[in-house]
Amino acid sequence: MGDDSSPPQERILLRKYRNRRYYDSTRSLHVTLEDIHNLVREGRDIQVTDSQTGEDITARVLAQIILEHDPIKLDVFPVAFLHRVIRANEPLIREFMDRYFSQFLQAYLDSQRQLSEYLRQAMGLGLPSAAGSDWLRMMMRPFGQIAFPEGGRADQPSRADAAASEAAELRKLVRQLREQIVTLEKRRDRESS
Repeated sequence: MGDDSSPPQERILLRKYRNRRYYDSTRSLHVTLEDIHNLVREGRDIQVTDSQTGEDITARVLAQIILEHDPIKLDVFPVAFLHRVIRANEPLIREFMDRYFSQFLQAYLDSQRQLSEYLRQAMGLGLPSAAGSDWLRMMMRPFGQIAFPEGGRADQPSRADAAASEAAELRKLVRQLREQIVTLEKRRDRESS
């Protein structure tokens, strides 16, 4: 396994024009809302400014992406919560988001980072921290697709048997990883108390 010491990806800077078109000034090209959605899904951070006022409208564009491309994700918010968000004044909702939501999100991201570091250390991989997301993608790839070499010998188990065996092993690994996540979260909670 090669050493992936690529630098962290830079933030993509976008400008929105009155005609609802977006210009990626980082890569010098016009993009659509769907292109921006794909960038975010790939793990890229974006910043969107209004071309006339210079105002940062990133939150609005991300909300629009959720509404148009991932509306199912809105179902995670209870209707009563959405009513209150609409009714609340801006300073109140901003304080709530800063105080509660941001802290929980940061705790979640910290636990993911700690898990990634723990797994790298447990497996003896010396990957740099910047490669963590690539490493996790690489490690999770078998869960989406199981590939076997072609031309197996007659004395080897059939592909179906091999697939079933590997699937069982992957399920066992997932159970172990979940247990480790719970243990790490409990340890983090004890340490933060």
